[in-house]
Amino acid sequence: YCPYCKKAKKLLADLGATPFVVELDLRLDGMAIQEYLLHLTHQNTVPNVFIQQKSIGGADMTQKMSDSGELKHRLQKAKVIA
Repeated sequence: YCPYCKKAKKLLADLGATPFVVELDLRLDGMAIQEYLLHLTHQNTVPNVFIQQKSIGGADMTQKMSDSGELKHRLQKAKVIA
């Protein structure tokens, strides 16, 4: 299981967000989705975190945004959390 994915999920959960998660390794079309994400975001690793249909990056960027308060701000702006 992906420790980076667990980290990103925890960061979001700690702020009260309930993310929509697509487990690529559990889907028959997981490889196709990952290829499309690479085309869309130029990132081929997971997690690939999106807020309001925009990729914010992976676990490291999610952590940086959490540390700076930017993650909470964006989630509030998107009305995902209060």
